[in-house]
Formats: sequence, C-alpha cells, structure tokens
Amino acid sequence: MIALLSGSKRRWTAFLLAVCICFGTLCTAQATSLENRYFVDFDFVRQIAPDAVAWLYRPDETFNVPVVYSKDSQHYLNHRYDGIKHHHGSLFFTGDTAPDFSEPVLLLHGYNASDDHLFGSFYLYRKEEDYYEQHPTLYLYTPNGAYQLDIFAGIRTNQGDDYTWTVPDDETRRMEMLPGILERSFLTPLPDSLPQEGDQWLLMTAEGKKPENTRYVLYTRMRPLEQTEELPAVELNQMEMDRRETQNGTFTVEGLGEYMIYGQNDPSWDRLIFETTYSSRKRPFGDGGCGPTAVALALANLLEPEDLLKINDYSPDPYGYTICSCSITQHFCHQYHLPYHIDTAEEMLRYFPLVIGSFATGYNTLDVQGRYDSFGSNMDYLEALCTQVYGLPYETTTDKDVAFNFLKERKGIAITCTLADSPFTSRSHYITMAAADDTYLYVLDPLRRESYGDLDPREKLEILTPGLVRMKIADAYNISMFPIFLISYPEK
Repeated sequence: MIALLSGSKRRWTAFLLAVCICFGTLCTAQATSLENRYFVDFDFVRQIAPDAVAWLYRPDETFNVPVVYSKDSQHYLNHRYDGIKHHHGSLFFTGDTAPDFSEPVLLLHGYNASDDHLFGSFYLYRKEEDYYEQHPTLYLYTPNGAYQLDIFAGIRTNQGDDYTWTVPDDETRRMEMLPGILERSFLTPLPDSLPQEGDQWLLMTAEGKKPENTRYVLYTRMRPLEQTEELPAVELNQMEMDRRETQNGTFTVEGLGEYMIYGQNDPSWDRLIFETTYSSRKRPFGDGGCGPTAVALALANLLEPEDLLKINDYSPDPYGYTICSCSITQHFCHQYHLPYHIDTAEEMLRYFPLVIGSFATGYNTLDVQGRYDSFGSNMDYLEALCTQVYGLPYETTTDKDVAFNFLKERKGIAITCTLADSPFTSRSHYITMAAADDTYLYVLDPLRRESYGDLDPREKLEILTPGLVRMKIADAYNISMFPIFLISYPEK
C-alpha cells in the first residue's frame, strides 16, 4: 500500500524498525530462492554489450535487460548497451572502477524515460496504490552470483539534488539514516523488505536530463539468491520468446511420414517486423513472411535439426543469427532487451522461419536478398541458401509434370508461388509442396488456416491439420505455379 506521510505511517515505520532491531541478527544476509534457475550467458552478452557487468530482471519483464558500466557518468544516459547513441540510454553503474558486487552500497542509474521501460516506470510506485504490492522485488544477476532486490523505500526529488537521498558506505551511519529515509518515502515498506545489519543496499535512480527534471530513487535490500541445479534452467534473454504460445510442431501423414509445420502467422511471432535494414516501412512477418516460411518448411523437412545450424556460419555476426521479441532483425528492435541467441539445434528448429527471414532481408555474407521495401519478397536468395549453405541439389522448372514426378519419386520438396487462380490466395502466395502420389498433392501452407472460405468455394483443399492440406493432382494442374523450385534431399 502506498501512503502519504502521516502519523499512522510514522507509527508503522517505528514498529517495523523495532522488528528489524529485535531480529536483525537472525536475518543478516538471509538468502532467498526462486522456482526456476535463471541464468545469463555473459560470454554472449559481452559480444553485443562489451561493458556489461550484470542483468536486471523483474518477473513482469518490464526489466529484463543488461546492465553496463562506464567511468563516464554521462555516456550511457544517451547510449544503448551496444554503444549506439539512443535517447533512452541504458541501465548503468559508474565510478572509478566497475563494481564487483561486494560493495556495501551500489548505485544503479537509468534514464527517467517517457515510457515504462528502463527506469521510466518508477513514478508508478508513487502514483498507483497497488503497484508496490504487485512489484516489490527485482533480481540482479552477475557473472559471480545473483541477488534479490527488495524495495523498501522510494523518494521523489529533482535532478539537481545530488545529496539528500544518498547513503554512506558506513553501515552504522546508514542504519541511523533508515528512519529518516522511511519517513520521507512515498511508499510504506513491506515488513520483509527492510534491510538488516550486514545487508548490502542497492539504490536505483531514475535520472533526468536537466536539473529541474524529476528524479525518482528506489532503495532496495540485496539478498543473495540461491539457485540449485535441481531447478529448471531458464536463460533470461530468451525467456520472453520461449514463453510465447506457439502452434508450430510436427504432424504425421499416414503413408508419407512426419512433417514439421510452421505458420508465418504463428502467435509467437506474427507481429514481428520483417524489413530490410533501411526500409521505410514496418510490415509484420504474419502478413509478408510466406516466402521465408515456405523455405523453412522445405529445409526443416529435408535436413536434420543439427544441420540447420550451418546457416550461422553465414551471419555477418560472429555469434550467428539472433532474433528478438519485436523484430526478426536487430535493425528495428526497440533495444530494451538483448537479442535471442540461436545456438542450439532445438532453438534453430523452433525459430527457423525467422532466421530464414533475417537471411532473406540481405542479412548474410553471401550478398543475396529476397525482401524489398517496394514490392515485397522473392526467392533471389534461395539458390545460394540451398547450394552454398546447405549443399542441397537445386533446380527450377516451369513444367508441372517434372515437379509432380519429382515429388512422387520422393526426391525432395518443392516451393512455388501460386497466383489468384489458386485456392490459396487472391494475389500471390508461396507454398511448399511436400509430397505427391497418384491422387493427391500434399501442400504445407505457410499461412496456417482453419478454413479457406471464399478462396476455395468448391472445397478443392482438404485440411489435414491447419498448415497441411492436400488437393487432387488434377486440380493442381489447373492453378498457376511459377516458378517451381525443386530442392533435393542431401546426397549421401
């Protein structure tokens, strides 16, 4: 509960302090624990953010960002963690040396931004009654250990005030100042949050740009965080994407086998921006990602998951391909979080359409591209991707007999673009032809649908599962397919 300074608050504060004094020796440096074992791959983080020293996390993910250090107290107020200039800056420590997190008092800076990211949300602790009760705790992860940060006080002042809110390293003086801090605080502390003798303190200050700007300061008690090996391991910078609901997965067709199914409109990524580096637009993957998804459908069903990782060798970045929760490339990322590092076969299989999408925007070392600002997408990158990256036999044809026989003989998988005379689209749409027999053509549709409605009034398509349909070969001859790309199974 947030309350204004009053007599009842002063009595409550006095009671809490009495509890601290009585039981302080029993609670010193008390450790705490979480249901999951969260971790940060600092080796990867430092490839993108060389000055990273820690990671700040709050369960609602408003804070799930790297924390950096600079001797220059102004640099990271207007630079991102990767060093690029940005008006919201980063969360950072400053001083003569980087913190080793043994200090009795730590001071973490961030810009008092106009939105709720970084430290721009601190005003909510003062403004909203229940906000503190809902968000009393943050977590700080370092290369050498993790801490629970229990908020016990909040102060509103101005940017020109550099003294009245600070606390000394000396513990005796700091504990003597505690009653005054609580008296001045705009929130009433939860009993378990109050610092004990021997506790470290971490102060988080929301910095303004000018002396008259508002500064919010939150005071926290640092407690070592116990994380046992028995708990499920969760990597923090991957957590947001991995938690999202996905409909992607495998489906078995009797007589043909198991197929991996992706949807460009999968809810885990349909709103991610799919654009080239210098595009003036912000089109979502769910609307324009049929090409990369069709390619991913073909390759994921031709290759083993471990083989899919070969594409990382053709990323412009030494650590391979990354994605994030707002864009399939880093160019349109709002930069409040670190990109998701795809470095395992399982991760590559799960997010393969997004990696192909990134490759198609021209983000590769082969100088090929299939995404454009003006007209959309094509397959100009496909031959290089198949032959140079994955070593797969590749050819094109306009002859449907050649393509259908290729599929009937199980030589590989085909990709084509269908036009308005097909039941798949009213304009143009890439599909993946997975297999064929004497009666049916089996199609993996990148746009996963429960029904084709007015596009298919004669119901030529039979939906086996959303994203996998079949149609009679005779009907397939009557729709436009141009061109047809034939990708063979890898040579053994």
